[in-house]
Amino acid sequence: MPESHRSKFIKLLHQASQRFDLWDVFNDFLLVAATSIANTADLCHVVTPVEEWNKREKRYLETIGKYSEDEQSLFLRMFAELVEEMDSHAKAKHFEDVLGGMFHELNLQSQWRNQFFTPQGICDLMGKVAADKEKLRQQIEAKGYVSFNEPCSGSGATIYGFMNAMLEYGFNISSDCLIYAGDLDERCVWMTYIQCSLYGVPAIIRQQNMLTGQQLGSPWYTPVYILGLWRWKEAGSNRR
Repeated sequence: MPESHRSKFIKLLHQASQRFDLWDVFNDFLLVAATSIANTADLCHVVTPVEEWNKREKRYLETIGKYSEDEQSLFLRMFAELVEEMDSHAKAKHFEDVLGGMFHELNLQSQWRNQFFTPQGICDLMGKVAADKEKLRQQIEAKGYVSFNEPCSGSGATIYGFMNAMLEYGFNISSDCLIYAGDLDERCVWMTYIQCSLYGVPAIIRQQNMLTGQQLGSPWYTPVYILGLWRWKEAGSNRR
């Protein structure tokens, strides 16, 4: 049986961790991957202020600069394996929390504030309970899309559960829904952002304190949000 893309990712992660702690390398991969997607998608600063774009780019360069050229190539290969793994789930029309699953498989939660993410199966059930097909259809017809708010997203599993329900009902997740998500932990923000981006979900993800309403830094906008002109779709729906 051929080795899975998930297994290849984990093997590459361990290879990149010869000089650094595994936990730190995983964090750095998240930062590098999220920034690469975000800053490439918004080169013209359509939704991300120039100052924030430059701040993210500076942090990206400082982070990747810690690694040798050979180690940096491992990051590229890790990203490629992640894309392939997530693409296999997208083709099967069932989204999985790939990064959250590997986070637990690597036992990183013991170093990361003892965070435990909800299993995808439970999130799929929650999505089916929350997503009534007829109500979704009515809202999409009236507003143009349905919105989903997850203020404490973790790695985004509840979002993918809702997306799976929409896929099962035959809706288009790139045009029929808009995700608002956030988390206090920036690493969770990166995981949610990376996966929503690669799954083609229009989303705005914020680092925020759900209890106080405090927001830290600028939001992260997925490529589909930017390229799909969602900024103007939101404004149009709000004027109705």
